[in-house]
Amino acid sequence: MTSEPAGGPSPVRRLLRNGGYWQWSVATQAYRLPGMMAPLAFVLAAKEGLGSVAVGGVLVTVYTIAPAVTGPFAGRLYDRAGVATWAPRVIAAFAAGLVVLAAAMALGAPNAVLIGLATLVAAATGGLGGCLRTLLSERVPERLLPAALSVDSSAIELTIVGAPLIVAAVAVLGPFHPVFAMGLFMLLSGLLLRAGRFRGAARAPEGTGDDAEPPPAEAVDGRGLWQRPRFLFWLLAAAAFGQSLGTLEIGALPLAERLGGGNGTAALLVAVLGVASGLSGLGFAVVESRLRARAVTRAVTLLAVMAAAGLAVGFAGTLGVAVALYVLIGLCTAPLNATVSVAVEKDVPPGRRTEAFSTIVTTNAIGFAIPGVLLATVGMPGMVRLGAVLATTAVLIAPVLYGRRRAAGDETDEAPARVAGA
Repeated sequence: MTSEPAGGPSPVRRLLRNGGYWQWSVATQAYRLPGMMAPLAFVLAAKEGLGSVAVGGVLVTVYTIAPAVTGPFAGRLYDRAGVATWAPRVIAAFAAGLVVLAAAMALGAPNAVLIGLATLVAAATGGLGGCLRTLLSERVPERLLPAALSVDSSAIELTIVGAPLIVAAVAVLGPFHPVFAMGLFMLLSGLLLRAGRFRGAARAPEGTGDDAEPPPAEAVDGRGLWQRPRFLFWLLAAAAFGQSLGTLEIGALPLAERLGGGNGTAALLVAVLGVASGLSGLGFAVVESRLRARAVTRAVTLLAVMAAAGLAVGFAGTLGVAVALYVLIGLCTAPLNATVSVAVEKDVPPGRRTEAFSTIVTTNAIGFAIPGVLLATVGMPGMVRLGAVLATTAVLIAPVLYGRRRAAGDETDEAPARVAGA
């Protein structure tokens, strides 16, 4: 069901005029770029400069796993110490660590030293993804959050495409220069977050102003994160989201080969998924304010579609059918990501949000890694058949974790736009 939004400019138009959002967006993409550059940058540095592709693979692995492990714990520390104060400092330190790592590579440091240094640097960055999400809430009015997150989902796709191109361009200068460039992008992110609007910035207190509302009972009842059934549902949804995308991306080449194609066909499938995801972000930003469905209803619907389409991919007999299914799943990604993120903010205490966002990031990464494990253990057919396990589980368990009667004044399971646009 839809309804016309409240009077005044649309959320997208208001977002376009929000300088704080665009400063946050540039800082966030600069923060994400090194992570997306890392696979190609480390492998290139290892192959061309160190003479061992295997070392590059290990560096990519520790760079990915270490922050996922430390993220939830670091998020709790940031909540206590102050996100706006410490996140820019840690990001700047991370930038310095990347420069030191690149210098160590150039100086021919032993592989063990490089791996240990990469592990320490990456582990220290745990929780920064959650910090950036918290800072978004401090700079963007609540009713603009769904649109902001949807546009950000589209920006991510541009960053994904741009990262390897930047590595290829900078690598002309030398095999270690892309790692130096990673440090420079990270430094840019820290400087942007520290500058101007982000220094000591905070959204107006809850319950005051046009864009605020009283804290829901669900978020201030004193329970920890793991005692909140609704938060557990969103964790499961995030893991299912990661598994669905991981299954499609990892399975693209085996699927292409089964359909008589090769690397080019696999690249086409992944590209189609990315384009559909980017377009869904822009589209959802436009229509979200008119949607009246509850957040959990929206999430369950999107997960059900992704699960069904993911299973159908395993039976696709032609490239056209496979492309259509990839498009369908891609169109669900940005709306689901925005829905989960906004709902988590509403379902947890304000003083635990960075921890919650960081835990969501870690859970999503675990979900994305599951298809790789399945591919190695049960093969391509088994990976595809099991690719919808988490999404199906989330759909089935939603009534248990999210179906209890709402407490008086608890609006956490409502679609964000319904509260904001009423």
